Amino acid sequence: MKNGDRTGAVLFRDVAAYIGIHKDGASTKIVMVNNLNLDSSWRTKSTGTIAATGPDLGTATTEVWLKVQADITPAFSGTSEQRTTSFWYSTDGNKYVQLGPAFPMTNTWRFFTGYRYGVFNFATKEFGGQVIVESFSMQLT
Repeated sequence: MKNGDRTGAVLFRDVAAYIGIHKDGASTKIVMVNNLNLDSSWRTKSTGTIAATGPDLGTATTEVWLKVQADITPAFSGTSEQRTTSFWYSTDGNKYVQLGPAFPMTNTWRFFTGYRYGVFNFATKEFGGQVIVESFSMQLT
């Protein structure tokens, strides 16, 4: 990753959140970002805010595991049950630590498409950074 790069795993809809890695200068931190918002025309209203910051990853850390746990059971209009998502990370692939508060998922009619998972990497300052995603899997519980 290069200075300004962002990478992570996102739960995306009109209101979204992600867990990821932000590279800023010599600092590489795990973060949980929420409050990413789109308007009814799918234009960006907010690029989100950092809700929690995990450890600074030293140069010796070359692998990070990210996990998104979401209750994606259909929540039909008129139901009051709040469905949430939690975000987790691991630096050894075995012990996961939750980062940030539970993310409340929305159920508005305007965006009938449900939440989608994604993996991303983008530059905010300079091109040329990269990440390698070795696997992506979904489990139903």
